Amino acid sequence: MRRESNTPGKYVGKWQRQVKHWSIIGILAPLLIMIFGSTTLTAYAATGDWPTYLSDNGRSGYNSSETIINPGNAGKLILHWTHTAAGAISTQPVEANNLIYWGSWDSGNEHATNLSNAHVWTNQLGTTTDTSCNPASVGVASTSTVATINGRSMLFVGGGNAHFYALDALTGKIIWNTSLGSSPSHFIWSSPAIYNGSVYIGVSSFGDCPLVQGQVVQLNASNGAIQHTYNVVPNGCTGGGVSGSPTIDQSTGNIYIATGNPGSCGGESNAPAVVELTSNLSFVRH
Repeated sequence: MRRESNTPGKYVGKWQRQVKHWSIIGILAPLLIMIFGSTTLTAYAATGDWPTYLSDNGRSGYNSSETIINPGNAGKLILHWTHTAAGAISTQPVEANNLIYWGSWDSGNEHATNLSNAHVWTNQLGTTTDTSCNPASVGVASTSTVATINGRSMLFVGGGNAHFYALDALTGKIIWNTSLGSSPSHFIWSSPAIYNGSVYIGVSSFGDCPLVQGQVVQLNASNGAIQHTYNVVPNGCTGGGVSGSPTIDQSTGNIYIATGNPGSCGGESNAPAVVELTSNLSFVRH
């Protein structure tokens, strides 16, 4: 569901095609229940949440705790419920605390529903509108990440207004928010990774109209303070937006990102990059 491709390319046109695929209505349709004849089984892992885009910092898309769904019975899955939003849904639902978290483009809403589709909370996290872009208006397009920080379950997500947010995952109350650019030029399509008490998030342009300087930003997960910023292209240049999710190899301390479109200076664009977490957590390009 989440537009999270590492394939570089322009947003204009690409997003138009994908909005048609998702439908502008926006429907959340998780397969929460498996029914085999007269037997109903819960299809989520009791000890295996799905708290971030593609499950983990390595973006493996694999939950080793899931044992109910297997190749022998996957074909018997049926739709249990749907939830319709007033705008498009381009985020991947994540699950933790027995809740499902997802964002939508209507008013920049981040939602939490329980496993039976009952509404738990909604908070508006802003929208970006630029009539020179296509689409012209987008809300929350960042898939959230849920993590426990100082004993508190927190939800981290890019808002629809170039601000990055931390919310209480149980109540939806905003704990802190940090501006990562100016709207409508900057936008957070990326989904966050949480590692060693820090949040890592990519920043790109809203729709290459205009391009901005692509970045990866490291923030303190407790208070939102910016710790370090990695600029994909030099200051004064544009391009190299980071719209995909940073992927962390926790065994080596490297972050892998894909950069976006070429800009004013050429060179550092349309290419993958490895960003090393050194002992002082500064960013070093390989």
